[in-house]
Amino acid sequence: MKLQAQLEAALMHGLNMRQLVSLLIISDSGVVRATTISKRLGIASASVTIILDKLEHMHLIARTRTELDRRVVRVQLTQLGTATLHAIANVPA
Repeated sequence: MKLQAQLEAALMHGLNMRQLVSLLIISDSGVVRATTISKRLGIASASVTIILDKLEHMHLIARTRTELDRRVVRVQLTQLGTATLHAIANVPA
């Protein structure tokens, strides 16, 4: 099954399910607020921060704070993040 192959590919890239879904949310939105990821996943902001820390450490995302309100964190995929999602999506079944 294609989905199973994609999940295995995600694991091979060092991603767990929440990290993968976070990447998909970011990819779908382009640039997204960390609070949006929290709401879409239905988990606490602190948990999203841990997920984003790991994804940033893997160089899959970049986080920036807005000039007007430093509390607002915007997240976007890096080129590596985009390439990783592309590789996972296009894994043969």
